[in-house]
Amino acid sequence: MPSKGGRLPRNPDGTVIYSQSTRAVRERAGRLALQEKREQEKTRSPISGEPPASHPGVSFSTEDIGIATKTKAVPPPETDTYTCKNCKGTLTKGDTECSVCELGPLDWTGVN
Repeated sequence: MPSKGGRLPRNPDGTVIYSQSTRAVRERAGRLALQEKREQEKTRSPISGEPPASHPGVSFSTEDIGIATKTKAVPPPETDTYTCKNCKGTLTKGDTECSVCELGPLDWTGVN
């Protein structure tokens, strides 16, 4: 059965007929080896239990290095703050115009 536009020919049962030339067999073996290597890399843990072997005189410590961070609570603003639709600048209720883009006059009637 002739090949149709780059497609591999198929047997009557639907299985693909692969070329058995030396080059084709070698390329398929190389592709399979690469696939297996990729699968092994995916399943392998990126962190191993032991550090890699090092040069004499170099050692790794498994202790914590003692860095601790403190989170500071940001107090909420005393007044409600809003953002300008035009430039995203900060507005407070009652401003007559945006301090960044000077868009105004601002209408505060719908805000409680």
